[in-house]
Amino acid sequence: MSQPVDPVIVNKIKELYRHNMRKASLIETYIHLFVKDDVFKGKECPSRLNRRWFPTLKDIKNIATCQSKNPNDQVNLADYVNQQKAVNPEDLIFFRASSLGENQKVNFLFVYQTKWQRRLLKRYGNHITLMDATYRTSRYAMPLFFICVKTNVNFTVVASFLVETENQESIMEALAIIKKYSPEWDPEHMMVDYSMSEINALEASFPETKILLCDFHREKSWKEWVSKIQNGVSGCQEECLGILRALAHSPTVTDYKETLAHFKSSDLWKDNPKFRTYFSNHWECRAEKWVKAYRGTLLIPVNSNNGLERQNLALKDSYLQGFKNCTIEALVKVLVEMFIPNSFVRYQQLNIRCSAEKRQYSQEVPTFLHNRPVQFVRHIMDRWTTFNISNVKRLSSNHFKAKNDDQTEYNISLDPCCCECPDFCQHKIPCKHLCAVLKFPGVSWSSLGSIFNSNPAYLLDEDVIDQSPVSYSDEISTVTSEPPPLTSESHPTETDVIINDLPKRKKNVAKEQSICISLAKELLDSLYQIDSLQDLQHIRKQIGMVLEEAKGAIPHEYGLPKKPKSPRKKPKVSPKTKIGSLPQRQKKLQLMKRVGKGAEIARRKRGLSDLNLSQAAKPSAVPPIKKVCVEAKKQESPSSPKAQNKIKIHLNRYAVPSQNTNVTLGKYKSHHITYDSITSINGMLADEVIDSYLDIMISNSGKKVFHVSLHVMSRIVYDGDMTYFSKKDLREYDIIVGVCIRRGHYSVLYCGRKEGKYTFVNSLGETGQEKDTITRNWGTFSKRKEIGCQFVTIDHEKQLDGYTCGLWCIHAVEHLLEYGLNRTPKICQPDFLRLRLNIATLILRNIVVADKRHLELRPVGQKIKLTMSQSNT
Repeated sequence: MSQPVDPVIVNKIKELYRHNMRKASLIETYIHLFVKDDVFKGKECPSRLNRRWFPTLKDIKNIATCQSKNPNDQVNLADYVNQQKAVNPEDLIFFRASSLGENQKVNFLFVYQTKWQRRLLKRYGNHITLMDATYRTSRYAMPLFFICVKTNVNFTVVASFLVETENQESIMEALAIIKKYSPEWDPEHMMVDYSMSEINALEASFPETKILLCDFHREKSWKEWVSKIQNGVSGCQEECLGILRALAHSPTVTDYKETLAHFKSSDLWKDNPKFRTYFSNHWECRAEKWVKAYRGTLLIPVNSNNGLERQNLALKDSYLQGFKNCTIEALVKVLVEMFIPNSFVRYQQLNIRCSAEKRQYSQEVPTFLHNRPVQFVRHIMDRWTTFNISNVKRLSSNHFKAKNDDQTEYNISLDPCCCECPDFCQHKIPCKHLCAVLKFPGVSWSSLGSIFNSNPAYLLDEDVIDQSPVSYSDEISTVTSEPPPLTSESHPTETDVIINDLPKRKKNVAKEQSICISLAKELLDSLYQIDSLQDLQHIRKQIGMVLEEAKGAIPHEYGLPKKPKSPRKKPKVSPKTKIGSLPQRQKKLQLMKRVGKGAEIARRKRGLSDLNLSQAAKPSAVPPIKKVCVEAKKQESPSSPKAQNKIKIHLNRYAVPSQNTNVTLGKYKSHHITYDSITSINGMLADEVIDSYLDIMISNSGKKVFHVSLHVMSRIVYDGDMTYFSKKDLREYDIIVGVCIRRGHYSVLYCGRKEGKYTFVNSLGETGQEKDTITRNWGTFSKRKEIGCQFVTIDHEKQLDGYTCGLWCIHAVEHLLEYGLNRTPKICQPDFLRLRLNIATLILRNIVVADKRHLELRPVGQKIKLTMSQSNT
């Protein structure tokens, strides 16, 4: 028990620890196997209690942690660096220990770059390079910096360095060492997060390089700042983020300046001095680093450091597990021996898989796409046949014009290669329009210029492919080779197997178990009441015999008691619950979707008139049709001499069970009107009800009115989305109107083009920030569509409850269509009952359906009630 650990075991523990095995329990398992299979192979193995050969976990930890040559971690790292320099003299390995000089302190610095990393930096890093720091990688508070490039197949780390202090001088010194070994590295763009030490160091090291800020870190910084209560804008976070995002996504410099000028004239700018100072000092002065309009020279679409962040996560999750609070030497060993070599292997594998020498391409893939990255090939093949060449017009030898199905036209140029469509602007890779141009006579892949013919980002790395010792076909052949034929030894014969009787089905096992358990509990209670020693001794013998019998009855497997199976619980079914049959799929009827007089005549000729539509289908597939009508009763008013007025409306729809309230009554254009849609008129109107009613009302108004759907208007007004109606001329209409929704509340935007005015009506009252958002987004949209108008406010009463905002919007649209903006009176409270009846009857009269049914629409107080009733006819 007290023997020292044998030197053989000590050396094995140190060897495992040097190979980055950090868990003591895992090392213990390997030591046990090593002692049994190597040290005492073919001999009698010593006892597990012998600590000489089987050290405890504590012994293993002490040996592993005391294996360092020197307690000073920097001395051990210096020895390791010298070893690596001797083994790999072509690699960049710079190390300087932290020390106290005579006049000043010398900071720690470690820089590492292999020969192949230097090559990838030269190949891919002259257009855009990424740099970021990761923390908590060792027991020391030192950041680990990665320099990364976007290769043809993935993001790869091409240099790394450790600094003692994250300041401008330390980063500049590390970059200067890397530049010394890579003199041809002069990137056009460098992307970092918002760190002034990194930005200043890069600007000083690369004066001609354009510094870009990562979109992800930019958005994260904004959200963190606006969410802090002390900054004073936590109550209007969405408005603040909306204007910042609008500035960031400005497509041109002119749009950015116009949006900025509008922002500075808004109440959001004037009422929030902290927000004003934050934006001016941190973002406005560096707009060229984060605004989309200033990234026009970026040929490879890299907008964030997410690819580099994935490298940081891979290092921590896959390589530093078990290295918590590790030494700096251990961290460097993980980088040099595991992480960086595996990154290069991954880069090689991805290039080899795409090579025409290692794989067979499909005949559908054009020859010019062979030996190219798989992402590049898939992007083009997804668009290769999606656009017809007849929709492309040739203007000159290098200029074309393409027209989409929605009549949108885009100019295409081959010198330089570009297209105005959003797809090409986003990916910078040939779009479907350029794919169609490639099919023109005299146009080939070489016509696209050097950007796609000689750019290494779109070509395979032939040097790493030539280094591959095993071809892809060899790997496939080893995997797909036929298995060896089965022999008789593979399957046991009948003589080798002892066939036992099948176990009989257990009956009432659970019931007997419960009875035995209850008897055991009664026995336990009885034992506390027995005072006689002889009786207790006799009972103990009997209990012992029963216990031995019970243990013998327990099922075993390989000598061990099997785990009892948990009893299966039966689902509880209420005795009153009746399970009905599932609804049958209805058979599609001929001419069901056609409408109009012609369709009605055709249905009668084929015996499919309204009264006998059900005869066209089998009785088992389609339930019988019920005739139902809509009866809308209006309450007596002083201006109406009649007390009631019945309106009959015929709907075409199959009969459904009365308990299903979400039955589809019909369809108006693309809106499905259900029973719930109509009943929503009593409360919060459904979106399809608002859009359908406004469409019908505007079509019957006789005016040139363009109705913008609720979803589209919300995107334009609140999100500033300018992509809608790109080729539609809105100047043909006198009025543009639509309802928009935000946070469950409806509002109205009304634009009178001839009047030169537009207004925004919120039934709860318009706030200053809401007006700024509306005027900014709709003002920009109207200028682009050449319908520029001036914002005006109109007087109106306010909503008195929390659910009639939809009715208020419809009432406001009716009011504005009648009076306009020049002479409109004050909008008063609507007559909710009249409005509800009008909405319901107008929608039910205009929906398109398949068979006749009758509904009853009745007023109940200030609300309406829709019921289904069966007709006798």
